[in-house]
Amino acid sequence: MTTRGESPSLLTDVTTAFSVGAMSIGMAVSFAALVFEGDLHDGIPRAALSFMVGSAVVLVVIAWRSSFDVVISGAQDTAGVVAAAIAAAIAVDAAPDQAVETTIVALAIAGFVTAFVFLLVGRMRLGETARSIPFTVISGFMAGTGWLLLHGGIEVMIDHRIHLDELDYLIPWDVAQFWIPGIVLALLLVVALDRGAPAATVGLAIVFSAVAVHVVGRIGWSAEALESNHWLIGPFAESENWAPIRPSDFSNADWGTIAGQALPLAGLATVSLIALLLSITSLEVACEDDVQVDHELDITGVANVASTAAGGLIGYHLVGYSVGADRLGARGRRVPMLIGAMFALVVLFGSDGVALMPRAVAGGILAAAGVELLIDWGRQVVRELNRLDAILSGGVLLVIMIFGVLTGIVAGILAAAILFVFSYSRITPVRQVHRLSTVHSNVDRADEERAELTKHDHQAVVLELEGYLFFGSMRKISEVLRPIVDSSELRYAILDFRGVRGLDSSVVSGFGAMERRALAADVTIIWSHLRDDLAEQLSSEGDGHHEAAPPRHREKDLDHSLAFVENQILGARSSRRISEDEARWMTALEEYGERFDLAPDQELIDISDMSGQLFAVVDGTLTAWGMTAAGERTRFLQVGPGSLLGEVSFVTGHERTATVVADTGATVIALYPSALDEMGQRDPALAIETSQRIANRLANRLAHTSQRVQKLYN
Repeated sequence: MTTRGESPSLLTDVTTAFSVGAMSIGMAVSFAALVFEGDLHDGIPRAALSFMVGSAVVLVVIAWRSSFDVVISGAQDTAGVVAAAIAAAIAVDAAPDQAVETTIVALAIAGFVTAFVFLLVGRMRLGETARSIPFTVISGFMAGTGWLLLHGGIEVMIDHRIHLDELDYLIPWDVAQFWIPGIVLALLLVVALDRGAPAATVGLAIVFSAVAVHVVGRIGWSAEALESNHWLIGPFAESENWAPIRPSDFSNADWGTIAGQALPLAGLATVSLIALLLSITSLEVACEDDVQVDHELDITGVANVASTAAGGLIGYHLVGYSVGADRLGARGRRVPMLIGAMFALVVLFGSDGVALMPRAVAGGILAAAGVELLIDWGRQVVRELNRLDAILSGGVLLVIMIFGVLTGIVAGILAAAILFVFSYSRITPVRQVHRLSTVHSNVDRADEERAELTKHDHQAVVLELEGYLFFGSMRKISEVLRPIVDSSELRYAILDFRGVRGLDSSVVSGFGAMERRALAADVTIIWSHLRDDLAEQLSSEGDGHHEAAPPRHREKDLDHSLAFVENQILGARSSRRISEDEARWMTALEEYGERFDLAPDQELIDISDMSGQLFAVVDGTLTAWGMTAAGERTRFLQVGPGSLLGEVSFVTGHERTATVVADTGATVIALYPSALDEMGQRDPALAIETSQRIANRLANRLAHTSQRVQKLYN
């Protein structure tokens, strides 16, 4: 086995290509037999060759452009089972002489639509979003796909469609003789794959089984007897070579029947998208590759446009084959190219080669793939899913078994909705509840003001909301807010929408009712960090039954919301004044510094400034501004008389951490770092007092920063 980083040998690549190619060719023929079963039997030769060509196109295009070290692509089992269900419906509704062409055209339409969906999702960069589908639903559908492959494999073996209530049809020996060898082969393949047998062994087993059927059959019978007794996929009415989608196919198709399959065809595109995203995710984990999902979607869309034009079945990344090739040491494009060459050689033989495929082998390959999926699902149910998830996943499987894949898709969507409602209903939209004693604005306030705010913290509450708010969210918000209103003299309620992603229309009316109840109770609601689109949505709540109740008091963010509430509670006390002690100290500072005035909006400190000056605010209001990671301007701190600015750079000599601008006319005293040394020589007491004030300032700033970090951590 080749390790990562080493160049694989030619022998390794040839062995890998043979084993994977044999399985891929067998799957293409098996899918053709599955889709064009019964009355559509005459379409098998063309479909088998077209599926091979389509698989080769998808294989080469994706391998050439993919970000994976090695990736094997081809016709997909998920697409195959859904296509088989569509074909079965067409066989019933379309005229016999139009059924084959109608099925070919329907699959072509599905292929082009699916390719368009892949391209659209990839180019709109929606790949990661689309991967949010609940895993429970995906697992149930994968199990259903496994059942359909097993069921379809048995139908291919016996050349007859059966339903769950017709299982007794399989018991007589004249029927059992066809499916028993196929099931034995399927179980052998499953055991070999599950035990990690070399891929070459699996490929050889398929080839040996096909040869064995011919050898044993011709010992007891003749080649004609094998064909007439339905042991082989053939014979066909006439020999046929590969042909792409032709204009005559469209003219001969029954478009009324195709229109009747519009929903299943759309379902095929949806299911294929989900399965592709699941395949990419699984390959990322198994092969330890880091890829761009949207890029993989894009190239898969391009590949399927070409494949569909060639008559191929929808195809994309094959997880099992790709992981097997990776484990064998295959790297790069050589293995996919060799497999493509194998497809080309088989296609050259035309339908005569396809007709020789034993039904037991074709059906056994399908059954093995189905059993593998069912085993994987069983392991997931036992190891990974909780009871509810297991029930829903099993329910999707049961619906598919009884009613078919298309009804199963609807059941999966319903299960996803149930999961969403159940899971989201347990998530509270209220992330945190704060009082003024635990959270405060970035306005620099005196200790006595902080004490006053703590004393009156029952007058205000902060609710940090998050997520997407829907009809159940209002009840949870009310459950948190109502006891606070009933048990305290609440005057202000801040609703912080910073973490809210969107609103359901039912929530809009609920917030309108909350605003009206708050007004009646003399409580002011402050809408913090409310985006314009959400505010517009809240303002348009009136619908003839409810009066519109737009947000009456909005603030830019939580900082400004808290500052507003603090100012309202403090009232006249919020105007910061210098104490006599501070006035004495600042007067003494003027001898060592420079006093100057600032006009409104004048910049005091630039973030790139390296002067290291310390500024003592004598009068006015100034704000320190910074930039968030998103590039938005945010207020770090607002200061008034008696405050210090630039203390970190003054002490450390490092660059500034914010830009400071005067909000009003202001007066400041500027001190250079050298002034403290001079002060220590001439007036040691003043130097000690200044150092203590700076230390107190730094300690308060550290405490404030720690509080913010703790808030973020919580």
